[in-house]
Amino acid sequence: FYTHDHATGDDDAFGLVALRFDFTRQGRLRIDYRRHREHWEGARYDQSALHVRGEAQLTKWLNLGASVRRGDSVYYDDEDPFLGHGIRANASATLQPNDKISLYLDYTYEYLDRTGSGEREYDLHLAISRLTYQFNKHLFLRALVQYDSYRGMVLSDVLASLMIVPGTVCHV
Repeated sequence: FYTHDHATGDDDAFGLVALRFDFTRQGRLRIDYRRHREHWEGARYDQSALHVRGEAQLTKWLNLGASVRRGDSVYYDDEDPFLGHGIRANASATLQPNDKISLYLDYTYEYLDRTGSGEREYDLHLAISRLTYQFNKHLFLRALVQYDSYRGMVLSDVLASLMIVPGTVCHV
């Protein structure tokens, strides 16, 4: 992709080379290499990254996925933007032992270091769990718990959803 910004006169570009494989059990493997030139706040940032993602439906009730991205990223800060280098790793699982219950678990670790000095800008651990119980075709209950180490917070949410007639849903 190539973009010219008439307001700034700068040219941005994005290129991607990818290998994608499909396997039995809904298995997939994707390997991407990306190059990206971006202008932001009067500076030019040349970035590259390698991204690998795989997933598979191992059994009728278990789906697993994982990915890792290593490369450059822009830290968008109004006062001190910079190009950093880091890793983002993710693992997820969905367990659905029957038609009524489903548990989704997701964990992400990400860090970004300043290019040049190597100073760590941030470390992030993000964990998400979502439990859904389908009472019948009209009513379900969902509970969500999320941990964010960057903000030092645990967030939770509960949702009840009732479909009265198709197209009419009540949420609490």
